[in-house]
Amino acid sequence: MTETEISELRQAVLKLWEGSEYLILRDGLQEKILTLKRELAENSFYSLGGIPSFETIKQNAWLAFLEGHAENGFWCNEDSRDTLDKSKETAVIALDTYLETLENVNLDSGKGKSFSPKIQWEGSIRQLIYLFREMSKIGLIPSVNLPSMISNHFCKKDRTEINRDNLSKQIYQLDTLQDGRPKDEDAQAIDDILNTLQED
Repeated sequence: MTETEISELRQAVLKLWEGSEYLILRDGLQEKILTLKRELAENSFYSLGGIPSFETIKQNAWLAFLEGHAENGFWCNEDSRDTLDKSKETAVIALDTYLETLENVNLDSGKGKSFSPKIQWEGSIRQLIYLFREMSKIGLIPSVNLPSMISNHFCKKDRTEINRDNLSKQIYQLDTLQDGRPKDEDAQAIDDILNTLQED
């Protein structure tokens, strides 16, 4: 997820608390947490084998926040305002901890939404393209939609996104100018990996 998406999700959770704080406190924080956990468990059960929805991410963010309140021993509206403020600090920390795990989550994939963390690629993008091309040649992965496949599962070493359009251009340049191969030393590093795979 982008920093903007994560920031917007954070703001949405905080606004949700401000808009429903007294209602939740009246009905009981523990009950709200248990209900939310049950709903998440049901959603996980019904989506087995499928891709989780963005709704699940939102629910988990909300749950992290509520559990942060509960962690501080805060349960009901009989607690003092000071206890509530201190509890909210703990809740925000719990929320931010959960949101940190979303930095490498990809919401944009060719077949819907993908929520797997992206692999941080330390080599060159041309090496990555070459790796995918060679794996498709020997039948380890499909040969279609390589730009989407790469950008959906990998990010650059600085954790920024690998742009699909730029990948398509680089693939075209490699095919046109270098017969699909990066520099010899870069290609050799990938060939060594592939040779090891084939031996296994």
